[in-house]
Amino acid sequence: MSMSMSASLSGMPSLHPSIQVSLPASHLSPPAHCRPFLLQRLPPALFLDPYAFRIQNTVLAPPAHIRNITHLGLTELERAVGWTDPTGATRRADRFVRRLQRQRKRADEVKALGQGQGERVNPTEEDNKETESFDLDASLRALNLEHTAVLLELHPQAIKEEDPALAEKVFKAIKGEDVALEETSPSSRKKTVVSIPVHARYLPPLAVGKGGLADSGRGLDLGALREQVLRPNGSGGLYDDVLIDRPDFFWACEGEMTQQEAFKQDWSFVQPAELLPQPLYAHVSLTPPFPSFNPHNIRFLRPNPTDESRSPLVLRLPRGDASLGPLLQAVTFGVVLLATLAVMVQASRAVSVVRRVERGRRLKEE
Repeated sequence: MSMSMSASLSGMPSLHPSIQVSLPASHLSPPAHCRPFLLQRLPPALFLDPYAFRIQNTVLAPPAHIRNITHLGLTELERAVGWTDPTGATRRADRFVRRLQRQRKRADEVKALGQGQGERVNPTEEDNKETESFDLDASLRALNLEHTAVLLELHPQAIKEEDPALAEKVFKAIKGEDVALEETSPSSRKKTVVSIPVHARYLPPLAVGKGGLADSGRGLDLGALREQVLRPNGSGGLYDDVLIDRPDFFWACEGEMTQQEAFKQDWSFVQPAELLPQPLYAHVSLTPPFPSFNPHNIRFLRPNPTDESRSPLVLRLPRGDASLGPLLQAVTFGVVLLATLAVMVQASRAVSVVRRVERGRRLKEE
């Protein structure tokens, strides 16, 4: 059995899957001055499901492996992707700032030439027309605020004294010798599974003019539409692949550095910026739970990344197509119109039946 950490998605396909993290016992056996942590970064399309998390990790899996949990970033449990800038306020603010900067620059140029003292500089066409790239940059900055992370402090598990073979091999590994830790006793091969349930947000539909089914010059692509309806799982138009970073496991060690840290095989020290890459997580920090001024010389030590740990998890989520809006409106109008006509026809038939019955009854009475 491998002695490395593994992660996978369970409960698929679903809008609320779980990230299952399997940790070997050696990861949860840090030195006395170190604490084990698990950091899971989440894209804007996902957020931690706090209710399912409590059930899975405290009710269904006693004893709990998690000591503390810290949410990093903004918390929003209801809104769709883009909730930090739903009306484009960030883009409008950026346009206003850039326009003001250009006007001040031109005013300074006019003043330097000794012309037009006190003259008001009117906005030009350049001020009123912004490029799509500027709007895109502003949208991305707003979207970065929706990246979140979950920091889990785990309970350490000491190596049992009745397992001398494992202790001896761990000691050799610390000294840099090559040992086969996977051949140790069954107790050392036991893995701890941590479940991180997440919930998906609604993705914004594909904008008009961005390659939708009805964006081509020939109009609606009926063949592609039929393919999406008949085979939705194989269609890129109705679904979007969301990439999820695999979790990072690390030890947070305090005080003086020991040889066990300095010479731990296949592990290396990392900076907080490596755990929370910029600019996606510029608004997020590890404070708390770690102090910003680091008075206790806290160091982060994690296993060296592998090819598997560098490859993200993939979650396929449904996505709409805004170019189909007019078609959907036409179809909806047609369905409502046909339903209305059907109701009117049925009502007319019912009235005719009632009239015939009444007429027949009167004829019998006469």
